Amino acid sequence: MRRQSILVLVVMLLLLAAIPAHADMTWTITQLTNNNTYDGYPDISGTNVVWYGHDSGIGSDLEIYSNFAGQITNNMSQDASPSISGTNVVWQGFDGHDHEIYSNFAGQITNNSGQEDYPSISGTNIVWDGYHILDQYEIYSNFAGQITNNSIKDLHPVVSGTNIVWMGYDGSDWEIYSNFAGQLTDNSTDDWYPAISGTNVVWYGWDGSDFEIYSNFAGQLTNNNTYDKYPDISGTNVVWYGWDGSDFEIYSNFAGQITNNDTTDTMPAISGTNVVWNGIDGLGYNSDYEIYMATNPIPIPSAFLLGSIGIGFVTGLRRRRTI
Repeated sequence: MRRQSILVLVVMLLLLAAIPAHADMTWTITQLTNNNTYDGYPDISGTNVVWYGHDSGIGSDLEIYSNFAGQITNNMSQDASPSISGTNVVWQGFDGHDHEIYSNFAGQITNNSGQEDYPSISGTNIVWDGYHILDQYEIYSNFAGQITNNSIKDLHPVVSGTNIVWMGYDGSDWEIYSNFAGQLTDNSTDDWYPAISGTNVVWYGWDGSDFEIYSNFAGQLTNNNTYDKYPDISGTNVVWYGWDGSDFEIYSNFAGQITNNDTTDTMPAISGTNVVWNGIDGLGYNSDYEIYMATNPIPIPSAFLLGSIGIGFVTGLRRRRTI
């Protein structure tokens, strides 16, 4: 019986190895918000999710919300662009004069006469872009001070540990830069909105006819005739949104197409294999953007097969115990 059990295990491993990297998946999809206001631009860490949404009251404005601590901000100013690491959250908010960077664990991070936008967080390390001279944007952090100091625009930084990437205008087009490997792209087309995990970086760029997804670890990730934009990354798992011929859907490099419906799904974020995005909740007049989360991807072709193998394996163990 021991030989039979070993044989079953070998077969299971071979079948698992045969599952294609881009196998179709079945997901548990949860709608996190359901209201009459706009909810957008989510971020995720584990299963903790943050987003911004209108608070729908008198003098309504944008506030920061989460699925683990409810409404995080409650004021009369616009709070936007949240980023999360664990349960640490940062965002940009208006202090009455300009935008500053705020957090739920250390209060107000910046306090100056310049404009600070688009924060990103990893642990308690925070980066953002800011300007103090008109049209002169630089990258800043709370752990290494000012990261860039040049005559070009540097925007939309993201951080993983102490590794930072951003997009910068080189005088003719936008390129991707980093604090650990210098300039990552150098071409005659635009490269935009990088995302980082460790030292793995993704971005979207113009291929001459449309937008595609690129990386510094696997080259060009998409190659089609549609628009693929705003990737995010966790490890080497990448998500983005792309045009399916009628609307935008969420795609990945590890589980294929994640959404497939008649409404628009955009701005995905990923942590492990957990994915969030904002999607329109219907086709009617009262439809608006809500926040959705997909978890527990299971390969469809192998699920039933592994289930039957598992039953056989358990049966074999039971037989061995009764001898």
